[in-house]
Amino acid sequence: MSVATLRRRLRAFTLVELIVFIVIMGIAAYALLSMFRQTLPRSPSPSQLTQAAHCAQERMELILGRRVALGTLGLVRVWITDAGGTQLAELHSLLANY
Repeated sequence: MSVATLRRRLRAFTLVELIVFIVIMGIAAYALLSMFRQTLPRSPSPSQLTQAAHCAQERMELILGRRVALGTLGLVRVWITDAGGTQLAELHSLLANY
C-alpha cells in the first residue's frame, strides 16, 4: 500500500461509520421531538400570554399609584454587586411621575 492510499483511507469515513452516525442522530432527533410533543400542550396559548401581560401591567400601575399616593416616588438606589456580595457600583435615578 502506498503512502497516498493510506492517507486517503485514514481521512475518509467508512460506510459503517456513516450508518452508525445516521442511526444515532435519528435516535437523538426522535427523543427531542417526543419531548417537544409532550411539552407543547402544556404551553400557554397566546391569549393566556396576553392576559398575563395585562394583569402584570395593571399590577405595576397599582404599585406606582400607591407610591405616588404615599409620596414615596423619588430617588431610587440600585446597588450592583458581584457574586460574593461586594458592592461594585451604586446607581441613582429618579422615577418619572405618572
